[in-house]
Amino acid sequence: ADLLVSPLPHEVTPQIFNRHKGRMFTILRDPLERVVSLFYYLQKASHEPTYNPALQSMTLEEYVNSDLAESNFISRTLINKMEAPFEERDFEV
Repeated sequence: ADLLVSPLPHEVTPQIFNRHKGRMFTILRDPLERVVSLFYYLQKASHEPTYNPALQSMTLEEYVNSDLAESNFISRTLINKMEAPFEERDFEV
């Protein structure tokens, strides 16, 4: 392929670099804008697998303080640690 697009770089990196001299670039969305947008989207998107009708009656503040909000998806994706708790060494350069 001439171009691979993925929100999960650890899944496509071997496809690019194991067989080819590839180049990689990243476009990141503002994390706060992303959370706000996701909240309002999930309030209405009944077709989504992650849809939860409880979101319809929640405020944004209630959502971010609940267990329903994502746990820093961008950081977790970049360090390839989607579920375990963060540790200080996860962010060492």
